[in-house]
Amino acid sequence: MLNLMKRLLYKVLKLQQPPMSSSFSYLSFSGSSRPFTHLHRARIALAAVLLGAGVAAFGIAPFAPDIEDQPKTRITESLQLPLLTDTADLSAQSQSFVHEVRIAKGDSLSTLTKRLGVNDAEALGFIRNDSAAKKLLAVKAGKSVTAAIDEEGELQWLRALLSPEESSARMLHIDRLPDGTLKAQEMIQPYERRVILNSGVIQSSLFGATDAAGIPEGITTQMIDVLASDIDFYNDLRKGDRFQVIYEQLLLPSGEIARAGRLLALEFVNAGHKYQAVWYPDQSDTTGKKGAFYTFDGKSLKKAFLRTPVEFTRISSGFGTRTHPILGYTRQHAGVDFAAPHGTGIRAASDGVIEFAGVQRGYGNVVIIRHQGVYSTLYAHMSAFGSGIRKGAKVNQGDLIGYVGATGWATGPHLHYEIHVNNEPVNPQTVALPDAQPIAPSQLASFRQYASDMQRRIALVAEVSIARAE
Repeated sequence: MLNLMKRLLYKVLKLQQPPMSSSFSYLSFSGSSRPFTHLHRARIALAAVLLGAGVAAFGIAPFAPDIEDQPKTRITESLQLPLLTDTADLSAQSQSFVHEVRIAKGDSLSTLTKRLGVNDAEALGFIRNDSAAKKLLAVKAGKSVTAAIDEEGELQWLRALLSPEESSARMLHIDRLPDGTLKAQEMIQPYERRVILNSGVIQSSLFGATDAAGIPEGITTQMIDVLASDIDFYNDLRKGDRFQVIYEQLLLPSGEIARAGRLLALEFVNAGHKYQAVWYPDQSDTTGKKGAFYTFDGKSLKKAFLRTPVEFTRISSGFGTRTHPILGYTRQHAGVDFAAPHGTGIRAASDGVIEFAGVQRGYGNVVIIRHQGVYSTLYAHMSAFGSGIRKGAKVNQGDLIGYVGATGWATGPHLHYEIHVNNEPVNPQTVALPDAQPIAPSQLASFRQYASDMQRRIALVAEVSIARAE
């Protein structure tokens, strides 16, 4: 019987190793996502209990005669060990090996499933033919796919991100049902939000600095949007300028980073001058989507007008007298030209009503928006108009009104942008623009507490950044 217990102990402790793979993998049972170490611990614990049961059942007399000197008699009897049932149940469960890989450029379904360890012709045929499952083939390179297989390589389940939404992710789930058939469906799963504190130093450009610090491009764009009225990120940056940021990171249920969330707080030191901003949600909005950026003392950073209504690569022509690149003679340039890739989105610079949307001679596709009576803005050379953009339509600051193009008299894709005050063109880069309203008095106490917490975090990040540089 002691030998029986030893054999049982050995069986419990024996662990089957997962197949070798260069991708991340762990062992689970019945499609669960419990790590391999959990199973290891469970089996060790079970073995310890069994060993304890054996000691209790047989006893060990410390001064008993040597067993080799005792008569050897075979005795057969049934001995009930309750834990054996649990052991049998555990052994009966099918083992699953979970693999996670990133889709590589040029991956086919065959190469992808091979790297996942899938050896299942039925599953491949299902993915190719099922209307929901075949969406796996459209997942972009760089995105991760996770799959569970059994010892034979048969697919048990598969998970893939189809598209990141604003507050949730659209996921593809493929599961093998108890009857052995496969089922595919799209699932909407909410993100887990994680707050990130980071910092950077300007060496050549803002995007270069944020790339070096591992800050997502979406956060960099928000930084520009927040401080665009105070800092010209094309001309004003200096080597050694520093910034600290606090932002959200949105995670999939698997723990993979889905995308960047909202910029929460920012401190930017440009040429020795410090600019600060903190996002404060609108307390009357139950969705949590509305809000605005303020200084730490409650002054609104939102301007009535955006100075740069497009994500540009460079200013190709400024405001004032210039030689026309096509006509060849000197004339007044009534706006600023922002060079940008064809198809880049163009945003409304302020709230207003569309006064004109159509074609104007050398300007090509044009949108003109009237704001607050005395102000108007003009956007020219668009490749196409945004949805719903027509005369009389109302727009809010930041709404998509069109796309960068080269219609009309243009030598390349760019946005020609004008601001008019009392129907007279002014320099969009230098004209004084009105501010938005500050924090409401009723919300000031709550704001100050919130902003103070963010300011302490920013200060901590700055201290760490400076200490690291020294």
